[in-house]
Amino acid sequence: NMGFWGGYFYLEPQACYLAISALLSVFLLLTFNREQDRKWRLVVYSIMLLCLLFFLSLTVTKGAIIAFVLGFLTLGICSWKMLSWYRKWLLIGFACLGIGVGIFSLSGVFSARYNDFKSELLKITQGDVSLGGGTTSFRLMLWKENFKHIDEFGIWGLGVYKKTCTEEWYKNTPGANNAHNSFIEYWVSGGILGLCFIFYYFLAPIFRMRKQNSWSALVVAIIVTLFVANNSCVLIILVDSAPFVILLLELCFLYAVKFSEFEKSSLTKLQIDNER
Repeated sequence: NMGFWGGYFYLEPQACYLAISALLSVFLLLTFNREQDRKWRLVVYSIMLLCLLFFLSLTVTKGAIIAFVLGFLTLGICSWKMLSWYRKWLLIGFACLGIGVGIFSLSGVFSARYNDFKSELLKITQGDVSLGGGTTSFRLMLWKENFKHIDEFGIWGLGVYKKTCTEEWYKNTPGANNAHNSFIEYWVSGGILGLCFIFYYFLAPIFRMRKQNSWSALVVAIIVTLFVANNSCVLIILVDSAPFVILLLELCFLYAVKFSEFEKSSLTKLQIDNER
């Protein structure tokens, strides 16, 4: 993962790209029109979705997997009224199939991960700081360590002193160099203003859609997916992923109305065709 093309490409950005791409594949399948679109595209979209979900499962990145699941549910709920009964059942069937495959083919993996998670939490409660890697408990431990010093950064942030201070905070936590949470990182760096700055990117598209009374299910789903993913790592700070995340949020802000118009026109036509 980190040696692709001779570079240093982190696993979390890869998993985020896969989650967003899989979400877009679901959207393409929901808006597929048999009369206007070529039939081979349906096959391509289906293969894309299956491959993306397979690769996402290989990353075993819990934050990205949960982000995709919540984005998928958001997309389904927001577009539910506009979907035909055929596509509603197709959406439900796909969700049930995914859950079934996960339970029956990966039950051993889930059990092992759950037991590991319990063991890690027990070690943390006992004061064991030897944990590392991409575990959930490791992140919880880092967040807890940051909030112990909230009186130092809570209002104004640390600014240029951030690196020096956080190195001192993490000195007993091997392998830690950030909070593994984009929002906490901006809060520590810029205080309340820094936190508001980064939240603005996620909230601005929502405010604009509300102001124009034109909602896009895809835009809301993408924002939910990115928001969840950024709570488990520093995607908006890493050079590998920051441009990707910011560009997506900018597109959601600038073209939310276009997305909304496309969804309404496509899904309305599908409703009319199914009624006929």
